[in-house]
Amino acid sequence: MEEIKKTLSERPIKIGDLFVYILLIAIVALCFLLSAFSVERGDSFDVYSHGEIVLQYSFEDGSYRISGSAVEKIDEDKFIIRCDRGYNVLTVDREKKDVVVTDADCIGKECTLMKLSNGSIICAPHSLIVKYSGEELSPKVG
Repeated sequence: MEEIKKTLSERPIKIGDLFVYILLIAIVALCFLLSAFSVERGDSFDVYSHGEIVLQYSFEDGSYRISGSAVEKIDEDKFIIRCDRGYNVLTVDREKKDVVVTDADCIGKECTLMKLSNGSIICAPHSLIVKYSGEELSPKVG
């Protein structure tokens, strides 16, 4: 065992090995950057509660369609979405074509740290998903 440790510790890193490591790191970084910045902003978004569309909104003219009684417009660009476990307040920025959750009563409130422009907004405790229109809905979480 001593000989193996001594042999490994004395072996310097070869230039070829170093090149391979740098190449692998560059490929991983490139894949991350491409996936992180590849979100295309749409002209509208949908809000799903428990897998059902409850709000559809168009950034172009500010028009919206509410389905059911779970959604209420509380201000010019603010909506409250209620469910049996609580609520989320969505604030729309028409100029930037973005949406954020400005208030929620769930325990972690991770959804308040998300923006639609970064991909989607998911509040697992309330089974709420916000996505640009036309994107596929992922399986329900929570």
